[in-house]
Amino acid sequence: MKLCVIALVISYSFLSGCNPTETVINTNRDEIAVSTPVQVQEISPKNSIPAEPTESKKQRALRELLSEDFTYQQAHTLNTNDPEDLFVLYTNKIFNNFTVPKDIKPETHLILDVQMSADGKISSIEIAQTSGEYQFDNSAILAIRSIGIFSEVKNLSEAAYNKYFKFHKIKFSPLILSGN
Repeated sequence: MKLCVIALVISYSFLSGCNPTETVINTNRDEIAVSTPVQVQEISPKNSIPAEPTESKKQRALRELLSEDFTYQQAHTLNTNDPEDLFVLYTNKIFNNFTVPKDIKPETHLILDVQMSADGKISSIEIAQTSGEYQFDNSAILAIRSIGIFSEVKNLSEAAYNKYFKFHKIKFSPLILSGN
């Protein structure tokens, strides 16, 4: 799973009122298993037609959050003047393009130093700490390059650009990406 699953698990936990430890997300992209406590909804005599069970509404919300068509903009109203929001969008684009190669150990991680120009073009990508797995490292570098120009940084102040985008580090880990 991609990085956004972490936020989705937290969102689902808040929706369902359960502890994050009670929510299980399968790392298989096609199958998602969610384990939450059963909630009983009382039906009052005034309401002869039972309301839709709370759990099904929550399951539908989770399904919408995890659907392929659900974008970051639908989940979060993007403030293009907020550099933190833009950095989240930027990393989300990267992790959506990242594929973990097969047979990678869960403890594998990689740290990349990235330099971006003020127009949003990636100037350089250097390995700060290698994972020791060429395929994993290469996949991460390709994910960053694949976003092309992140033009949203053009509207930032020079101070915000320098703080968040000019030089930054990105950590890749199969555990982070799977939501575990």
